[in-house]
Amino acid sequence: MAQFAEEIKSNGFAAAQLELDDDWTPAYGDMTFDARKFPDPRATVATLRDMGFRVTAWVRPPPAGATPDASCVAPLQESMGATSQ
Repeated sequence: MAQFAEEIKSNGFAAAQLELDDDWTPAYGDMTFDARKFPDPRATVATLRDMGFRVTAWVRPPPAGATPDASCVAPLQESMGATSQ
């Protein structure tokens, strides 16, 4: 991820936002990082933030009729080193 971010900047683009798309999890809809791809997600996100990027992660929409609350994303926020805003 850091190499990709460096390429963005070295090609003259501003550091803005990087979105981790739906393949960051071990299984579709999980709220945990795939340890093979992201052995230390907190460090990865910190590195990207230090480079000036805002980092977000795609999450699966809740099933129809579900009313999730903020607690469902708390583990993701913790693993990314994020705080509620």
